[in-house]
Amino acid sequence: MTAPTEKPGGSSRWNEARPFTPFQGATIHVNEANACELEEGLISILRAEGPTVGERLMRVYCASSGGRLRDTAKKRLSRSITSLVRKNLILEFNPCNAGRVSARTYGLPGDDPRRMRTLGGRKPTEVPLLERAEAVKRARVVSPGADRIALLRLAVRFMGGQPLSGDRPEAFGEALDWLESQR
Repeated sequence: MTAPTEKPGGSSRWNEARPFTPFQGATIHVNEANACELEEGLISILRAEGPTVGERLMRVYCASSGGRLRDTAKKRLSRSITSLVRKNLILEFNPCNAGRVSARTYGLPGDDPRRMRTLGGRKPTEVPLLERAEAVKRARVVSPGADRIALLRLAVRFMGGQPLSGDRPEAFGEALDWLESQR
């Protein structure tokens, strides 16, 4: 059965995800950058990719400087992210009260953490929880009587992914569980 693509009483484009834009720039290696350079690099990544999950933000920073995300880099970047939040230069979205910076979502002022984008080069676990939840909400509107697996498949499809392979079921199931806990 093919899911309808038109929202009842609305536009046929309401369920389309915007394209995800990966960061294409370069950053200064974590071991060589001062605090200001780290913060500038993180903000540059968020301009392209935000909102994004802390783990991905740190991984992209390291990859963009030719490095890898190791414990020392993670600690420095976590401190920089926390500093940016305190300065109100970036926003933190933490609907599940995650204790680790890597599990929270970060964006720039004005970013909508529910904005649904294609998966692009992201793993489903790198997609912010509220973004995955938006895909699940839209799937519920299109298929209100669908069972859990059908709903998750449709949510993944809305984001341009291949249904239920790898970590997709767990990541989108987490979003569905979170939505149900908000009722």
